[in-house]
Amino acid sequence: MTSKTFSDLPQDELSVVLQYLPIGSLLMFSLVSKANYDFVRDQVKNNICKYVVYENNSWSLVDALRQKKSMRLSECSNEIEGFMNEIAERNGSISEITSHFKADNISFPDLYHLLDIRKGSEEEEFQQVQVETICLENTPDNKPPQLVGNDEKGYHFEKKMKTIEGEPLTYDLKSLSIDMTLTRSKLLKIMTKLKNLESLNLIVEQEYYRPKTSRGGRGLGGGLFSISSGEDDTQDGKGEAFDDEFIYVPIMKKLKKLVIERGFDDDRFIFEISSFCPNLEHLHFVCRESVDDNMLEHLAKYCPKMKYLKIKSDDGATQFELEITDKGLEHFLEKETQIEVIDLEPAANISGSIFKRLGDFPTLKSFRTQRVSYNGDCSDQEEDIFFGGNTNPNLEYLDIGPGFSFTKEEFEKLFISLKKFAPNLKGFGEIGQVSE
Repeated sequence: MTSKTFSDLPQDELSVVLQYLPIGSLLMFSLVSKANYDFVRDQVKNNICKYVVYENNSWSLVDALRQKKSMRLSECSNEIEGFMNEIAERNGSISEITSHFKADNISFPDLYHLLDIRKGSEEEEFQQVQVETICLENTPDNKPPQLVGNDEKGYHFEKKMKTIEGEPLTYDLKSLSIDMTLTRSKLLKIMTKLKNLESLNLIVEQEYYRPKTSRGGRGLGGGLFSISSGEDDTQDGKGEAFDDEFIYVPIMKKLKKLVIERGFDDDRFIFEISSFCPNLEHLHFVCRESVDDNMLEHLAKYCPKMKYLKIKSDDGATQFELEITDKGLEHFLEKETQIEVIDLEPAANISGSIFKRLGDFPTLKSFRTQRVSYNGDCSDQEEDIFFGGNTNPNLEYLDIGPGFSFTKEEFEKLFISLKKFAPNLKGFGEIGQVSE
């Protein structure tokens, strides 16, 4: 029996196979021979990547496949808008263009307009769609949000079913990266046009409310000023996405990965974002102000399927410590039964008592709590520190930072407990310092 290769398949069958291959595999297959390259090029151009923004007025196989994987929204937004309108009129899918939008060199009004393109034809009535949403307060951008339901246990956000006319084409977008200067309300209004995201990456620069002096009026001291440069004048006459009271963000049940590399000066927005991600598994958060146990309590409540948690303070000129304590982290680990990775830095308020219970969380694979202080002293160190609980064969990495001090006897006890607690440990970072 002779073996067969891709090249032996009939072209109609091969064309179907190519549609399911990863981009890297498509490129490798095209490089096998000139005949393969010509076939792949034709399939990509006519079937796989029919919507391509031409660079330098020329078509390129690599550029077409790259845009299929990730398309940048910038100066070519008018061309992309044309693609989206054509697809929307025949109730197509945004995946025909790309699976990932990168929004950086584009204005908020232009981005919001693109994301608001609805499926259906203007000649016919748009189909009504029921959407489950989270209600987030629509406060003016010059005032901080008063989070709904603030009580001693944290924040509570109400759910509401909304009826919209015509499903936004970008409801089915899989991945979005935003690198823009925005206000809180602008970011949340962008979120109202998304529903089935799987990954969200935010690099948001705070857009400040800056009143401008009106002609003939007084400046900041006089009280007369025109609309600020950062004010949001987006309108929604039907109140589908927002009204005077609330912004209605769809609950994103498919969102698994959230990376916030830069956020707003007021980090309360992370409470809002996490409230509409019930199945979130991966959170990487660089905070602009200190995070405490309330944040962990909120995440455990709204994101109970977390596997990866990394919280790091912004390493600007005035880096600050996280205010997360052993007790708060312990409660979080008790509720997050699938957690695999914990990475907190700088965790100056971790005293070491949590280590006595690490063996009770068998899903942990990596545990890093960098006990270090930049602006003051660390919290009081636990008197008797050791790794306790059950044996955890899954733990492969451990780092507790340089902020612990041990005598030789205490350090030896710590290591003996570590060997018993994590027999399959493959590596570790800093584990305190030994005093003479």
